[in-house]
Amino acid sequence: MFRLARGLPLLAAALTVAICQSSGEPTLADETQVLVLLRAEARCAAADPSRLEVELAWRLPEGETRPLRLEISLLRGNFEPGIHVTHVELAPGTESHLHRGGLAGASMYHWRVSVAGEAAGTWLPSGTASFQTPNCAPLDRIDG
Repeated sequence: MFRLARGLPLLAAALTVAICQSSGEPTLADETQVLVLLRAEARCAAADPSRLEVELAWRLPEGETRPLRLEISLLRGNFEPGIHVTHVELAPGTESHLHRGGLAGASMYHWRVSVAGEAAGTWLPSGTASFQTPNCAPLDRIDG
């Protein structure tokens, strides 16, 4: 197996990103407590190093019981239907998600979690955070 500097295996390298609320985007409008994005870890899957997976985690306000929606986009601040890469509906109380499939390696993605609003079909988004995906292509497929 090829190794990176400091002896890390090439296909097992993972990127963990510390997340902060970003300014300039609405965050749970008119709410007293804010959903906080905590962590995004993009890695090559242990069971199949050619597959990409991203573990996302957040903290909900105490007592939050509304449905959630996780959204991932290539364009920061653009989560419009048809533009974002994916969205996943999550059960109330969910504070993490392991996302597999649909994401390209060696790319920057932006994500947020929205809470269902009071009016039907409305969502109150968190701030936006970002993560970088590793290249999980098998070594014999890497060009160059």
